[in-house]
Amino acid sequence: MSGSYEVDPEALPRAIAELKEALDCVLDLQTVATRMGMDKPSRGDDAVSLNAGDQFRELAASPQSGSLGRTAMQLRDELMQTIHHFESMLAEYLNLEDTATLPQYEGDITSFKNSPTYQEIAAAANRARAAAGGYIPI
Repeated sequence: MSGSYEVDPEALPRAIAELKEALDCVLDLQTVATRMGMDKPSRGDDAVSLNAGDQFRELAASPQSGSLGRTAMQLRDELMQTIHHFESMLAEYLNLEDTATLPQYEGDITSFKNSPTYQEIAAAANRARAAAGGYIPI
């Protein structure tokens, strides 16, 4: 998985889960390759059948490049490296998010009264004028 890629930090948990699922499939493939490499040919006892069985075993479990076992091993290593990298990115993202977040305040909130608006001042003056019989008390 060479090259560069960009992953949304919010999508990292899903990407990690999907990569782990892919890793499980690759591990299953590696197990199949190992079993195929250990099995003796079961059909035919002639030279051609025996040679075909040997070739299948060689192709399945050989450590040579291009074999099923070697390819599964390389894919497994790349997936594990990418999963580790994504988990590190997620841990860093979560740490940054925790650092950038204000702590929760547990104390009492101080209440304060806003300055009155013009309408509130005018309404108070009208109430005072009405209480004084239409005159503003001095």
